[in-house]
Amino acid sequence: MNVQVTSSKLSATSADINGSRSIEHTSTRLTRPTVRFLDLVKPFTPLIPEIAVPETKTPFQQRLIWTGVTLLIFLVMSQMPLYGIVSSG
Repeated sequence: MNVQVTSSKLSATSADINGSRSIEHTSTRLTRPTVRFLDLVKPFTPLIPEIAVPETKTPFQQRLIWTGVTLLIFLVMSQMPLYGIVSSG
């Protein structure tokens, strides 16, 4: 089977038991204008604050330490009862 694809046209040529025959199929697809999220946000980009690119790369060990500290704080704080919330159990 020989398949050739061109811009918005599909041509297929196939061999049949009785001989060769050619099948031509033209597909026209109706497309509607697409609106991307980036196109909607682009006018507001001057108002959004930017983060500067870091001057040096943070070492993996330091990132691992800060992740552990943050996880420890999260786990400790999740065990503390909130002031003013009455437990129903």
